[in-house]
Amino acid sequence: MELEYYLDDEKLNGTVVAKTISDQLLSVLAASNSVAFVGNVDSEIMKQLKDAGLQFVPKKNLFNSVSDIQSKEFDYVICNTNLELNNDDFVGSYFGDIVLEQAKLLYTLNTRAKNGLVVIDNDFSQVYGCKNTRYPTTALAKTIAAAV
Repeated sequence: MELEYYLDDEKLNGTVVAKTISDQLLSVLAASNSVAFVGNVDSEIMKQLKDAGLQFVPKKNLFNSVSDIQSKEFDYVICNTNLELNNDDFVGSYFGDIVLEQAKLLYTLNTRAKNGLVVIDNDFSQVYGCKNTRYPTTALAKTIAAAV
């Protein structure tokens, strides 16, 4: 799966898969009034975001799981979860069924982000064989939605 993004000092378009959030990306996120966070609120990533001045309010833009963000929309979504599924739901299923369900979770995240999705790489790139490429123009680049 190839995911592309455009990033400058003022905006992010597309999907970034990263181990950490760069200063440039942090600056773009901090300038927005509409950033959602999905994942562990006690993580180092959340501490970094709060230190940069981002404010998160539970039930408004702070979510424990991908399903909680359904029907909401933000300029940017940051996902810091490994997107694990309950394997009990897939007993007797093919491995491909599990991968498809994970892809649906990523699609949901992508459709909740108007401009950009930041996926903190908790082995996501290895599982999906991701290639993340910086795009040279401001045109909205390929996203997870297009890549799935």
